Amino acid sequence: MSIFNFIFIELILKLPPSGRIRRLFRLRLPLPAPHVKMNPAGRHRTDAAIPSSVQGGARPESAGGPEEKPVKIFDISQEVFGCAVYPGDPAPERIRLQKMSEGALYNLTAFSMCAHNGTHVDAPSHFIENGETVSQIGLDRFVGYAYVASHEGELSSSDAERILGEAASKAALSRIPGCDCCGRILVKGKAVVTEEAAKVFAARRILLFGNESQTVGPESAPMAVHQIMLGSGIVLLEGIRLSEVKDGIYFLNAAPIHLGQADGAPCRAWLIGC
Repeated sequence: MSIFNFIFIELILKLPPSGRIRRLFRLRLPLPAPHVKMNPAGRHRTDAAIPSSVQGGARPESAGGPEEKPVKIFDISQEVFGCAVYPGDPAPERIRLQKMSEGALYNLTAFSMCAHNGTHVDAPSHFIENGETVSQIGLDRFVGYAYVASHEGELSSSDAERILGEAASKAALSRIPGCDCCGRILVKGKAVVTEEAAKVFAARRILLFGNESQTVGPESAPMAVHQIMLGSGIVLLEGIRLSEVKDGIYFLNAAPIHLGQADGAPCRAWLIGC
């Protein structure tokens, strides 16, 4: 970074917060070109592949000057204490340890919850003995380009092939450097993944699969689908909320809480439109 960049950032920090944020999104700093690697599981991984709205990359310019588009962040997470709970799992509980309204010097909250409440990720160890735990999974699985596709009802093998084909086609047309959205699939709607569809996703070695249900597969018999997908190294993002999100390519961050050796963990998942 040049001395000019340091001076510019110093000036930015002197702006009020609202103006600072707006100006930072217009900042054009040189960034390394995307470089595609293979992670240990043999899946594609892209370094420095961040939307231009976040990293400061160039936007298309019109005759009147640079086109300024507002950055839209979609929160696709459930609020914890009002979240959906899988049948039989304990629900989140809030415990107020200290209350200023009762004379305490400060407010203090504790809470308890299941690792699979609300919006959460499943690590392979959830259904695979000696499988990867949350703390053993690289964050590149949870962070990167993703493709949102709508579907209602059972998701068959042909549906899975169609969604993956759409993702590949959209990525090719997007002109986004290093777009690997085919590796992270988010399904919008009340979809139930069948074993046949799970085998398609497993064969394609995708990194992550997300859905709005609290489980993939039939709620009454989720084991087989979990074992197929988690057994192939796919991490599952369950309980997301996509009602405000249109189909297409997004930048996803679904990094879970760092729960050592846990089979799952809650996360604050969000998307940025590309």
